[in-house]
Amino acid sequence: MIQTTVEKLATIKGIEVGLIASVVYYDDLEDGHIEASEISIVEDFDFVGSLLKRNAFNHEQEVRLLAQFIDIQEDNKNILLDLDPNELIDSIVLDPRCEDWYHEAIKGYCMRSGLCVPEKSMLYKNNINEVTTLKFTLTQDPPDEVLE
Repeated sequence: MIQTTVEKLATIKGIEVGLIASVVYYDDLEDGHIEASEISIVEDFDFVGSLLKRNAFNHEQEVRLLAQFIDIQEDNKNILLDLDPNELIDSIVLDPRCEDWYHEAIKGYCMRSGLCVPEKSMLYKNNINEVTTLKFTLTQDPPDEVLE
């Protein structure tokens, strides 16, 4: 996850048509599609599918920038944008389930590239599923009589 601000997104050069919108989280894809379609935008700018995400991810409260650029420059299969990632990116957060070696590799790349150092998400840090030992005592007074 790359974190930034709306103000910083607005500084990206060359955007002809753009939309910053909250992701539409859905349980039923058809309902989600209808809700995303109700977001007003310039005609001929198909964006609906780009705003949809399953409800299981609604804790992310994600916002997306959808944009059409003036004079897109391409290099092989890459789109080149006129922006400085250091001015745009506030923080980088990695999936909490990623392996330590992956975290270290991404951290090293970011440091060599002059980007902010990514942290691993703490989303599952206090998850009950990660508890390895539980200690408890159950007591029950024995019954006075045994029922048959």
